Amino acid sequence: MHHVAYTWKNLDELLDTYRRLAGLGIRPVSPVRHGFTLSLYYADPDGNGLEFQIDLMGERAASEFMHGPVFARNPGGESFDPDALVAHYESGRPVDALIFIEGQPEFNGSAFVKPLRPANAK
Repeated sequence: MHHVAYTWKNLDELLDTYRRLAGLGIRPVSPVRHGFTLSLYYADPDGNGLEFQIDLMGERAASEFMHGPVFARNPGGESFDPDALVAHYESGRPVDALIFIEGQPEFNGSAFVKPLRPANAK
């Protein structure tokens, strides 16, 4: 088996999972920003691949993106530093430039910011 992919609802959930696993010494073998998804690839003890990811755009936009010039230049995506992403995200600043591939229209936006949590939330 190459890998099984699991999709989280949002960036907050994905980064919560990343922090929890990193706290146990479990690190992704390959963090990749694909443009249409943000993925953390892990290897289980048997060598099976696990992809934990979020969708960064809807189905139609993702299909258009995969037929466009940014994806054509680099269909495999770009590596990223998940610790830097967590630090930036926790600061409350937009993280679009850290999760989208350079050249995407979304790259300069502010779509992904840490949601405000009620004071009693974990």
